[in-house]
Amino acid sequence: IALREFLNGFIRNLSNEQRKIFVERYWLCEDVKDIARNFGYSKNKVSLILFRIRKRLKKELEKEDLDI
Repeated sequence: IALREFLNGFIRNLSNEQRKIFVERYWLCEDVKDIARNFGYSKNKVSLILFRIRKRLKKELEKEDLDI
């Protein structure tokens, strides 16, 4: 499985909110405080959401035996 295909599938399986936060942070390089303001969340909440997504991503990468 190609990394690109894997990432597309991973992102597609996130909730709509998680997907938007993930994309804003890692594709659009938005600052956490700006994302928090856009969503009406605290910086801590956005940081926690991103932490959980990264943790899930790492687990899925290991499951697929993909290394980056």
